[in-house]
Amino acid sequence: MQTAKMKNSITNYDLCIPDDEMEAEAKAHIEELRLKKFSIGSKHPNPLTQDLHHAVTCLSAELYTKHVHFLMELIQNAEDNEYEDGVEPTLEFALTTEDITGCGAEETLLVFNNEVGFSRKNMESICSVGRSTKKGMRRKGFIGEKGIGFKSVFLVSKLPHIVSNGYKVKFSEEPDKDCGIGYIVPEWISDESFISKIQNVYGSEVIPTTTIVLPLKTDKVKPVTKELSSLHPELLLFLSKLSRLYVHENSIVPNNVTAISIVSQTNYIVSSDKGATSSIIHLSVKEKPDAPEEKCKYYLWRQSFAVTDQAKVSERADVKEWIVSLAFPFGKRLKRGTSSVGVFAFLPTSMVTKFPFVIQADFILASSRESIVFDSKWNQGILECLPVAFYNAFLSFVNLSSMRRVAWAFEFLPLHASPFPELNKVRETIRMKLCDSMIVPCETFNNHITYCKPSSAVRILPSFREILIKLKETGVSLSGISSTKMCLVHSSLDQDKYGPSLDFLGVYHRYEWYGQCATACNLVSQASDEIYIDILYFFSQIPRHVSISSHLLKFTTGNGGEIELCGSFVSMKEKLQIRYCTQPELHVWLQKCNIQFGRPKLIFFLPDAIQVALIRHPKYKEVSSWLLSYAGVKPISAFEYSSQIRDYILQERRLSDVVAFSHFLYHCKLKKFLKEYEISSIILSMPIIDGSGFVRMQRNETLVTASGSNWVKLFGPNNSFIRENYVDLSEIYAARGEFAAEHTPDKMLLDFLTFHARARDLPEISLPNSSLQVASSLMSSEQAFLLLDWIRFHRTRGASMNMPRKFIESIRCGKWMKTKTGVDSPSKCTIPTENGKAILELMKDVLSDMKSSATSFMEKVRVTPWLKTSLGFRCPSCVILDNQDWACLLNIVSVPVIDEAFYGDGIRLYTDELKEIGVAFEPEDVLKIVVNELKILLSSPAVASEHLLMLLHCIKKLKEIKSFILAGLCECLRKEEILRTRHGHKKPEESILFNSKWASISFFVDLPLIDDSYYGIQIYSLRDELKVLGVLSNLEEGAIYVAKGLTRPIEHGILTAEGTLSLLHCLKILMADEEAHPFLNTFIDNMMRSELLMTSCGHRLPKDSILFQSDWSEKLELTDAPFIHDKYYGIDMSSFLDQLKQIGVKVDVEEVCLALSMALPLISETPPIKRIYCFLKEFHWKPISPESANLQVWIPTKESSKEGMWVDSSICVLHDKAHHFVPILYSLETYYEKELLSFFSNALHVIDCPSTSHYMQIWELWESRDTHEILESECCFFWGYILKNWNQEMVDTLKNKLTKVPALSLDGSILLVSKDDVVVPDDVSLKKMFLGFEDSPLSVWLPKSSLFSIVSPSRLSAVYYALGVRKISECVERSVRIMPSLNQPTEVILRKKLIVKGLIVIILAFLACKLHMPTKERHELINTLLSVSIFDSDENIRISYRLLLRAEKCVEKDIVKLVHWDKKFQRLFINGTFAEYQKASAEFVNCFAAEIAHGLLADHRSSIINDLQNLIQMGFLFEFQEHSIQFLLTKENIEVLVEDEEFLMAAFSEGSYTSGIVKQTSAQQQELFSPLTPSVSQRAKRRRLDNLASDGNEGKSKSSFKQAVYKEKLRKQHQLEHSHQSSVSDEKGPYIKLIGGANKRKKELKEH
Repeated sequence: MQTAKMKNSITNYDLCIPDDEMEAEAKAHIEELRLKKFSIGSKHPNPLTQDLHHAVTCLSAELYTKHVHFLMELIQNAEDNEYEDGVEPTLEFALTTEDITGCGAEETLLVFNNEVGFSRKNMESICSVGRSTKKGMRRKGFIGEKGIGFKSVFLVSKLPHIVSNGYKVKFSEEPDKDCGIGYIVPEWISDESFISKIQNVYGSEVIPTTTIVLPLKTDKVKPVTKELSSLHPELLLFLSKLSRLYVHENSIVPNNVTAISIVSQTNYIVSSDKGATSSIIHLSVKEKPDAPEEKCKYYLWRQSFAVTDQAKVSERADVKEWIVSLAFPFGKRLKRGTSSVGVFAFLPTSMVTKFPFVIQADFILASSRESIVFDSKWNQGILECLPVAFYNAFLSFVNLSSMRRVAWAFEFLPLHASPFPELNKVRETIRMKLCDSMIVPCETFNNHITYCKPSSAVRILPSFREILIKLKETGVSLSGISSTKMCLVHSSLDQDKYGPSLDFLGVYHRYEWYGQCATACNLVSQASDEIYIDILYFFSQIPRHVSISSHLLKFTTGNGGEIELCGSFVSMKEKLQIRYCTQPELHVWLQKCNIQFGRPKLIFFLPDAIQVALIRHPKYKEVSSWLLSYAGVKPISAFEYSSQIRDYILQERRLSDVVAFSHFLYHCKLKKFLKEYEISSIILSMPIIDGSGFVRMQRNETLVTASGSNWVKLFGPNNSFIRENYVDLSEIYAARGEFAAEHTPDKMLLDFLTFHARARDLPEISLPNSSLQVASSLMSSEQAFLLLDWIRFHRTRGASMNMPRKFIESIRCGKWMKTKTGVDSPSKCTIPTENGKAILELMKDVLSDMKSSATSFMEKVRVTPWLKTSLGFRCPSCVILDNQDWACLLNIVSVPVIDEAFYGDGIRLYTDELKEIGVAFEPEDVLKIVVNELKILLSSPAVASEHLLMLLHCIKKLKEIKSFILAGLCECLRKEEILRTRHGHKKPEESILFNSKWASISFFVDLPLIDDSYYGIQIYSLRDELKVLGVLSNLEEGAIYVAKGLTRPIEHGILTAEGTLSLLHCLKILMADEEAHPFLNTFIDNMMRSELLMTSCGHRLPKDSILFQSDWSEKLELTDAPFIHDKYYGIDMSSFLDQLKQIGVKVDVEEVCLALSMALPLISETPPIKRIYCFLKEFHWKPISPESANLQVWIPTKESSKEGMWVDSSICVLHDKAHHFVPILYSLETYYEKELLSFFSNALHVIDCPSTSHYMQIWELWESRDTHEILESECCFFWGYILKNWNQEMVDTLKNKLTKVPALSLDGSILLVSKDDVVVPDDVSLKKMFLGFEDSPLSVWLPKSSLFSIVSPSRLSAVYYALGVRKISECVERSVRIMPSLNQPTEVILRKKLIVKGLIVIILAFLACKLHMPTKERHELINTLLSVSIFDSDENIRISYRLLLRAEKCVEKDIVKLVHWDKKFQRLFINGTFAEYQKASAEFVNCFAAEIAHGLLADHRSSIINDLQNLIQMGFLFEFQEHSIQFLLTKENIEVLVEDEEFLMAAFSEGSYTSGIVKQTSAQQQELFSPLTPSVSQRAKRRRLDNLASDGNEGKSKSSFKQAVYKEKLRKQHQLEHSHQSSVSDEKGPYIKLIGGANKRKKELKEH
């Protein structure tokens, strides 16, 4: 493990191998303390030892309530320490699993600090209680005050160690065995390897001056780890010295290093008048070397206040002023998983204030350091200074910032109440001071910056601000805003995120201000038509309780189209009627007509341009609804307008208006603004001008004009029935005319009125119930026949029994008929052939004979028309006998009634006979005849309407007298189709009488409504009588006809809230009926295909609508999706739950979730989408078919809180912490809260992290760069993933898709190049030989160290090789360029020196155990070595190395070798300079070992060759001595087999392992000229080797062993150099080379 080092701090670290003198002095000081203070080794024990132990135990147990405070104490100590000039004060924590102290700890915490180091006073203080060296030093910046800071480490460690300035001591919590005191008794550390262990952990021989080693208690490992991971970064803000803090949390993960540092301090400003300074601190946190660096800027305000006399305390007696600091973070605070600490006393407390700023002051803390002491008068004095400090800091920031940044200051306001009452007082004081200051930036619309007090500021809605901006852009002056005496909050501040801040200051939305602004700036008059509608829409969104006192509405007055403004809504609704049409053509027409009529009934229309802008506005529905609710402004149809004008004319009775209105209706028909039935309905009820020129308001009958009519011939030129409201049309209507610039030709208007007013002539004119004046005198034959034809016309239509009495009497009694004797009345005239008296007598005889006559005679009597009736002679079977009970019926129908006037009263004496011959006088018989006649009569279009009304009046009369025939009559009539409806003639039970309940659905449901245009409005006054007949009047009864009548989907725009409710009510009735109606399914289908329901998104099909449930209000808003609008319907729509579900409305949660998921792509704002996501997550929604679903995810735009875009979920991931995949993927953790990420994973199948394919995509993207460069962090990121997920599938993927690999260029940059152009540097010598030159190939990129990288260089090399990148060793060919001449005399000598038994032992053991080479084969291989001839030469041995990459590229290098094995001739050449063994160096040993290893194992892998080479080098290192060789073989887990022992005995009969080259000289020379390293005595050497062997058995690695060996040799060499510096002469040359080689090898081993 290696901790983080600071670039400018290393030079200030001291080598921690202590100077002997310093260490001796420190050790003597410790012995002195143990002797004098703790009486250890003294004959006179210290009587205070027990008191000291008790004091320390009690203080440590009671001072801290949590185990973590020792970290704070250590940081406090580091802050209070002294540092040399130029040193960047740094504190490092390192957690390792190595048991450095040897006490069996699972993990150990090391604390490094580059201070000046411990002094004697410091050590004495740490060995005491309450004797801190910082007491009374608070004015100088010291923050410690407990005097026991270091003792807190005992909470987590039983045995802390300290190394500093020569001191190497440890303390134990257990009582010392000599003095019985724990905690404070120092004990010297005698372990010589302790320092080297610290160096290994630190990763360097140079370590900081002071190191504290804490072997952790087992139960404290996790708490300490947790606290290290959550160490608060902001603590650096208020520390005056420490500027960097490093935390290495786990030695197993080498790159798990967190760096906290102050990057820079800018904008430093001194406010001398306030005794304050301000600056911006840039703080950074970097969790790992390859992780992104988190940064946050803090606006830091420091202000000094004089300590008041009331606040002085003894603990701070020397402090004369308070320094209060406030830190305001820009953006998200840095906290590393900790809570947002609000109060610092130089170091963080546990207080969470809920304020958006951090408070720092010299507070007096509770002993636990968790919180400040609120009842301390010192702290109370500081708290009184906080509002002033905040106020000054706030003003300073506002005054110095640009307008865009001023709003940031308002994020720092303490909006939320604090859990601490004392801080709430501070909060309220801050609010009061700010409310009384000019701090709110104002919007002036002229680029000037002004400020006002919060009480004078007003917030406006964004929509109104947009309106003002549009008006400003169009040149409208907004200077009138100043006259409202309120200032607009600047747009940079008047945003939703600053809303709570403005509320805190009392800056609110004042809705009444909008009206004042509209009036002051005359917005309505100056705005364009489109902006004017925007203004109306805005006011429609203002809460209803707000009174708007502004002239907002425009309407047209005068013929010139002048526009006026309307005042208050209340007066307008009472006096004016402002209307508009939904069709522009109709609006223009009615506008003109209304002016022509003179704006009757104060009806005004919106200006034409305003109407067009209103209809085209996207918020038309909302604006129109608001205009209707608040101002009574509503759309009007041509029919509604016509009705109002008709009512006006009825009231005014002006002849000109009547004529104009007729022209108006005529042109409305031509323009198709009115339908036929609407025109007829209006004309039938409108006043008309009669032939005399009078306006007639009422009429029962409309007559054609007098000219050319028949009625004039009978009545004369004067209408004699005018009193009966028989009104004739005036000739005025026949004239041409002009209305609203539209021309009417001659007679066209008269024809129009004649048709639609149903004007009639004789004989169709109804019979009046008054005397006919012309009947009082002799009529001409033409008049008589006209009269008789008139009467016959009505008799043939069933009116014979309902002739008007006065009319008939005047005709019967009037003397108008010409007779033989003169002029007489018809009643006194007779037909000459009729003799009633004789017939009566004959009648009596016939009746007498009938009693005993035969049946045949009876039949003949029944069918013979001999009986005198009211209709002449009729058959008895169709005649009835009159009765008072059905007299009213006989006034309706013309049925033959026995003429009792003819027969006399005696006829009733023969009732039995009459019954026998078929005369009807029983009710059921009478009703049968009457109903048959009624059926015929009512089917006649000419008179049916009048007869039905008469029938209903008859029923009414029968009800009143409670006639016994009523039930029978109704029963008979119910079975007959006697009512005329829109569907033709229907039975009563199949007919519906129109009322308000049917009005809402009659526009789109084809109902069998009784034709009121046929019967007249009188039909509605007989409602009860119709119900008696079975006519339907309410929805419950007629629901089935609603279902039957809805034959197609409902057109858009004609459905009202009442209509929808009526349809649902009908459906509810039908669904409750157990009998399935045949058209119920069709009814439901048409409802489903209609935009039936009003939702928050407008009218929608049921399948696109959702029922909103009340318990969703906290999760969703109505506008988030097409939820049904309950307020629009005025009821809780859940009362129709089953019906809504039946027609496809989404009711169940599962359906709602599915609908919301389908509606999501239609939404383009972030807030509703997030709410829907949360809703779907709560109810665990998942797509039904994930494979086929096109799953998309909303990606918000960072610059906007609302905008964004939809992307496919396949290009999203939950996490991309390194942010490398930004070009191809969207990391959802960037846009959404952590709680939502699981939803994206489970429901939308967003993967957690990028997959292999994504890594390949990003690699391809990097490959496509123009520069071909790639960053080292990108390489580590990509290859770290590859190594982590290495398998055969990964190999195949990379081989197919990876064409380029990273390579290190000469300038240190990393380039992506083809795999054929690079090599893997598996051989260091070849790497140094070829790489690094311009014409040489590139080496693949490898991390410099695996300590800070997750990428292992060795593993990455293997990956490159697996992908087809060749190793450099495989690409090199060697050949001898210059072969030296033979020098025979030295061969035998060199063989004895080099080819020794120890060498052969190593090779045999390696071949047998590592390569498992067969015995015969390895013996033959050894024989080749034993048979080699060795020669030395003064000439250089030049070897040519050729590096072959591609056919067109080859690089050659010539080098001089010290050793060369010519295997062809079995010759080993040794350079003459090194032929003498005593001049051998590390370079020679390395070259010899390499040549032997390559010569023997040329066909094996380079790694195998390197392993053998290393073993041979180690053999040389120990001079091939037997016990050393045995140790090496044991460490390598190899051994010499039995068959090899025999081979060795044969080859080396003398049994010597060594080379025999050690000269028999003095011990000094023997050490000086040894092959690799100076020798020591055999006993010391063996002891040192045994120590190393024992260490190795304890589990030390080979590399540690090698380092230890080299360190020992270096130490001996160092001693030898100093002891013989004066005596060594020119012989020292080889020795210097030896040292150089050893140092070089040491460096190589360290790198390895």
